[in-house]
Amino acid sequence: MGLKRKKGIIVAGLILVVAVFATLLPTIVNHSEKDLIRKTMEIALIKQEMPDYEMIMDKEGIILSTENIDPKIIPTLPGVNLIMLSPDEIQEKANKEGDFLYLRFKKVEIGIFKSSVSLDNVWIRSKDSDKVYLSGGGFTLSFYNVLGRWIESPIR
Repeated sequence: MGLKRKKGIIVAGLILVVAVFATLLPTIVNHSEKDLIRKTMEIALIKQEMPDYEMIMDKEGIILSTENIDPKIIPTLPGVNLIMLSPDEIQEKANKEGDFLYLRFKKVEIGIFKSSVSLDNVWIRSKDSDKVYLSGGGFTLSFYNVLGRWIESPIR
């Protein structure tokens, strides 16, 4: 087999690998985003590890902002009534009903081997409110892809 033919086979093989990877990558990343959002929501609301969770747990529904997140990928969680509202709708609700805590994804960075998701529990104040709040909070979770499974970093 000639050198020219070997190079041609190698190039064809590399093109095939790149094509397969380029085809599968969007599916893998999209699937990962859904998985990591679910894991984050479970940690925050099922395991109740969200800072000041006790201040939102007894509500008819937990307000989740659609800011920075596609509402289609938000999971349904057992025993949790999530109400998804836009930032404008959240402000309107506060103006009508008063100040309240709501959840907001601050950052969602999905990589192939490492990802991080930041979820905040923040106050929205009505337009007439002059209160200052020291409660609320949030966390950033880091995940590492270990042999196709997302493992949460022990460091938050």
